[in-house]
Amino acid sequence: MHELDSSVGFFLDAISDEESKHMIATIVDVQLEEEMQQGDGQDHNDIINSVSNSDSDEVDTLKSILPSQHTKELTERIKRLVGFMADEEQMAGNRVFSWNIMSIQQMKIIAAEVPTTTEELFQCSCGLPENIVKDYGERLLKNINTYIESNDLRSYIDDRPKKKLRLNHTAVNHHTNHQQH
Repeated sequence: MHELDSSVGFFLDAISDEESKHMIATIVDVQLEEEMQQGDGQDHNDIINSVSNSDSDEVDTLKSILPSQHTKELTERIKRLVGFMADEEQMAGNRVFSWNIMSIQQMKIIAAEVPTTTEELFQCSCGLPENIVKDYGERLLKNINTYIESNDLRSYIDDRPKKKLRLNHTAVNHHTNHQQH
């Protein structure tokens, strides 16, 4: 376990207000970004890595918006983020594991389709449930968008074919509620 994971657990146990927990989550996200840039922390979530290594070429068969190397890197980034989110849940006393948040296949589909907004995440063919998008979507999208910007990949996003948005009652309500806050 990383030294940062221990500190986050200590703070999450000691702090009850949501603003402080959000601040700690942001610190963990910054740590994730630094580790991704340094190539450090490959063993953060052994379960995810062991499952995903057996079908790592499967991402190549998905129609990806980004060049294949970036899709693979984004998939790994999402796996690590989901691992961090599951660790945070466990440190807060919840029995949530990475596979409870999303499957390896869902992670690969997200990396291939590269949703950058909540509406696109709801429309993603991976089929994330509303509660997962509500609880984890903002951090997931923030990390995807950071990856896009830091690797100068915006042109791939802008050039992708536009999907016809299926207006789903839940997505519309979530979007409307999100804008009001």
